[in-house]
Amino acid sequence: MRSTIAAVAAAAALFGAGSALAQSPSFTDQELSAYAEALDVIMPIAQAAGGAPSDEQQAQMAQAVTDAGLTAERFNAIATASQSDAVVRARIDLAAAGEPAATSVSAATSDAEIDQFARAMVAVRTASGGSSSPTAEQQAAMAEAATSTGLTVERFNAIGAAIRAEEHLRARVALAEAQLAG
Repeated sequence: MRSTIAAVAAAAALFGAGSALAQSPSFTDQELSAYAEALDVIMPIAQAAGGAPSDEQQAQMAQAVTDAGLTAERFNAIATASQSDAVVRARIDLAAAGEPAATSVSAATSDAEIDQFARAMVAVRTASGGSSSPTAEQQAAMAEAATSTGLTVERFNAIGAAIRAEEHLRARVALAEAQLAG
């Protein structure tokens, strides 16, 4: 998953994010997609720059923001919000994941199932006690946690297995978990 913290720090330094941006306005999916697009260009430039980008690198990063369709102020607002708002961060990661393949589990999983899976995961983590080798009792509690949300154990396991391979599905589940926590 993309690490936006380094990009946020680079962007804040680059564009001079100020305290006026401390509010967390709402952002459209289009804006968050544009932010993710700009980050794809900015990250390599910021990494190459090290701590202090040259004037040319700053201009390249600013151009990436403009080319993505954002103003520096809006980019900074999203960057600032992503530092403290897990939902914004998860929405950015979902935008960066792109569209799932038509044959993927993500494409075949409804928003309701994603919500059920995220709620089940919270309960499963609690039931497992953090153990990588749960006891029979913990396994039964984990199965109950999955089915109590309306998913079958088989569907829960299918989504869980696909998460490892599908970035889009991981991002959808992470967003649902962030929304539950928020």
